[in-house]
Amino acid sequence: MRLKRFKKAILKVDHNTCGAHRMAAGFIESLRPEYTSALEKLKKCVESETSRRRKISYKSSRAAKRENVNNSDE
Repeated sequence: MRLKRFKKAILKVDHNTCGAHRMAAGFIESLRPEYTSALEKLKKCVESETSRRRKISYKSSRAAKRENVNNSDE
């Protein structure tokens, strides 16, 4: 039963049900400052997350190296 629902949901998503809509150029230009601000926030968030992942990866690799050294001493 779940598989049927899942397949139906996938089919709904696959269909391009959103038609094209025309907008005045002025309307889009009025959104540019908000878009730019949101884009900058997203970039900072991604940079922060990437930095955090690097730190975690570095710490875990150092711990693994220490563990390997300790095991080889035994």
